[in-house]
Amino acid sequence: RCIAQTLAARGYALALNDIRAPTDTLRSLHSAGCEAIELVGDISDERMVEAGVGQVVSRWGRLDVLVNNAGVSCIRRAQETSAEQFRRVLEINLLGAFLAARAAGKVMLAQRLDRMLQIDFALIELRIVLMAQFVCDRSCGDRTEQLAVFTGLHVENQREFIQGGGKLG
Repeated sequence: RCIAQTLAARGYALALNDIRAPTDTLRSLHSAGCEAIELVGDISDERMVEAGVGQVVSRWGRLDVLVNNAGVSCIRRAQETSAEQFRRVLEINLLGAFLAARAAGKVMLAQRLDRMLQIDFALIELRIVLMAQFVCDRSCGDRTEQLAVFTGLHVENQREFIQGGGKLG
């Protein structure tokens, strides 16, 4: 919500995606005079992501910033975690981030824009006992760096965004 409010205060129109309608955030943005829409859907659904980016471009004619901030966690002992639970974490935190970066990246590169914000907490939140260190440090490496490779975009990290006063680029 804070990132949405920061971008709204800087004049951005916003499309908010969540699995549930972001009613409170949307109401807050509209009250502040921000043009904002909701894109309700699962970030790990490729068709939903592509359709959402299409809605943004259709409505505003461009896409200037992607804030890739979706994330869930499954904090429990590995022996108590089902493969289905762990798979869902990976689908949202990794696949969803990739799908969003890829879909937005196509549009942004065509517009000759080269910035997106990657919030890294989602990957760090994979705290399944005995597995977290392996998953975060050895398997995935630096997700921000990988997204840059996947999309060809320069990826800002959260610290740069905050230190820059909410400015990208």
